[in-house]
This record gives sequence, structure tokens and C-alpha cells, in this order.
Amino acid sequence: GAADSYIATHRKPWWKVGLKSPPPIMMSYMGRRPPSFARNACGARIINIAHGLTPLRPISIRSQDQLVAWLNENVRVTAGRTYGGGMVKFEPGDAMGIPLPHDITIFEAA
Repeated sequence: GAADSYIATHRKPWWKVGLKSPPPIMMSYMGRRPPSFARNACGARIINIAHGLTPLRPISIRSQDQLVAWLNENVRVTAGRTYGGGMVKFEPGDAMGIPLPHDITIFEAA
């Protein structure tokens, strides 16, 4: 197979996918609509199809669900960059700039 070819066995890899720890929340980053947010209940690792969101401090699963619902309801395409044909892309810096409620503790309520 390809892994046993001359090039594969004699060249050093110039690039590889760096797998990070699974994020608790995932975010789509490209489309013609606002991004979608979902809790990563299955612990999937991200290669290049989404951005991973990790709270700065641990929050409960219930709070993650509430945060995901809030993000899906409140984030608009205007927070991203618009390209030809109406394609909107959220770069990592754009995602970091998404404003959250000032009192994030609302997601910790019982």
C-alpha cells in the first residue's frame, strides 16, 4: 500500500494532524448561516471540521447545555467574516470574540 511506498518510507513527514483533548463544546465555523454549537457528549476529537470551545473553568454538563442553547440562539453571522457568495467563516479569533453574558454564572443556576 501507500504506507510501504519508497517516498513514504524515506521521507520525513512535513505535516501531521495534532490531536488535542476533546473539547466539551464544538462549533461549526463555515456556512451561509450562523454557526451551530453542540455539546461534545461523545468526546470526539476535532481535526479540521469545527472549532472546539473549552470554558476557562470547569462547568457542569447542565451549564454546558445551557451555554450551547444560549450561543445557538444569540450568535449571528455578523460575528464572522463574510466571503464571496455569502459564505461566512469564523476564524478562531472571531470565535474568541463572541460576546457572552456579563454574568456567566447564570449558567450555574440550579
